[in-house]
Amino acid sequence: MKNRYDIIIIGAGISGLVAGTYLAKRGYKVLIVEKNSFIGGCYSSFWRSGFKFDAIAQTIGSCGKSDILGSILNDLEIKVELIRLEPTDFIHFPGETISIHSDFRKFESYLQERFKNERENIEKFFKLISGIDNNTKTLYVMKKYASRTYQSLLDSFFKDEILKGILSSHCGCLGLPPQELAAASAVFLLKTYIIDGVYYPRGGAQEFSDSIGRAFKNLGGVIFLNSEINKILIENNSVKGILLEGEEVLSDFIISASDVISTYKNLIGFDKIKRDRVFYDKLNGFKCGNSSCILYLGLSKKADLENKNGWYYPSFDINRDLNQFMNIHIPTNYDSSLSKSGDKILIATFLFDYKKDKRNGRKEFKKDLVERLISRIQSEVSDISGDVLVKEIATPLTIEKYTLNSKGAIGWSSLPDQAHLNSFPVKSPIANLFHAGQWTLPGGGIVAVAVSGVNAAKKVWKKAEAQKK
Repeated sequence: MKNRYDIIIIGAGISGLVAGTYLAKRGYKVLIVEKNSFIGGCYSSFWRSGFKFDAIAQTIGSCGKSDILGSILNDLEIKVELIRLEPTDFIHFPGETISIHSDFRKFESYLQERFKNERENIEKFFKLISGIDNNTKTLYVMKKYASRTYQSLLDSFFKDEILKGILSSHCGCLGLPPQELAAASAVFLLKTYIIDGVYYPRGGAQEFSDSIGRAFKNLGGVIFLNSEINKILIENNSVKGILLEGEEVLSDFIISASDVISTYKNLIGFDKIKRDRVFYDKLNGFKCGNSSCILYLGLSKKADLENKNGWYYPSFDINRDLNQFMNIHIPTNYDSSLSKSGDKILIATFLFDYKKDKRNGRKEFKKDLVERLISRIQSEVSDISGDVLVKEIATPLTIEKYTLNSKGAIGWSSLPDQAHLNSFPVKSPIANLFHAGQWTLPGGGIVAVAVSGVNAAKKVWKKAEAQKK
């Protein structure tokens, strides 16, 4: 084992891979250490009986060449085939299904035609969210709405409650209702998802992550899989390296692209950061986001799944009913390679309270949960009786096990006082230690964590260059 690198990155999720590739491109010797046998973190895949399932995250936004994620992929010369979805998504309410076109102007026109009294306000709203990629506009929006909820933003534009409900359907991505969700987080999500459009990597989530991994390795980067770090080595309040399976591996910089709570609790020790009260209080006072339950179904060819993907709500009142949402992902509708026999995949995601998950009697608990969720799909989505060939489930404890995310969370809860300008810092009080991933700016989601990887890499690069002078 080589015992010195310029930079060590903890975690081979999207943020760690992006940060590592940027730094390797700059000529630095970079090591990424990953505890699992695969890379990608949440954006990974697994095979079960001829079906290739995406683990957690599913479609991704903003992949056009000039869009946020597309620009990152282009800059790093990452080659991956992306399928643009048309329509982008569906929103299912009782008795009504709304289609979101990949050209957001068509969706805007649909809303203007349906809600004629709100025509001018809809135009102003879409101008706001579609301009978020401009640096000046981004800073303006983040500052103006830093302390506001998405509900207050909607209320400042619209009166119609059904319109507000439609524009709140994607709050499920961030696990909070509009009356709690940070406005800046909601606007970022709408920009990268509805404005920029949605894509799916051919071959599944793992192919997307592997494409970044290949670029990283081609630039000389090194990845250790199946490797758990015992300790981050600190000397004179500065990182020295890591203790990896009892052996010291030294480096000048470390990026933790992993759960920040476990980073300090298990690898560093809270005593090392107590003197920085702002940082310490955020680490111990921030609220974790919600977790989820994911049902993976392999279905026969005859299952009726056309236009069944998207968001399912029992009403337009998202504040009341967010906890009742169901998100249906059917990747075989646009990529048949995910099933060896030409059968179909349905992945259903539900919010799920970590405290209600069970360690004891787990086999029976999971079996009962699977049947209850299939019953709901039968009732609200499609009659799949007799079509189920494979069924698996991931609960918050499963997510916690594979990602190390505390409570199986999607990161910090996207509350106004925890999001964007109020986010957990990228820079640690410990010199030359930085953070990336859903636990820091700009938050959860594939686009956001990729941006966080770029942010962390830039800070490391600037610090490294300054130290050379």
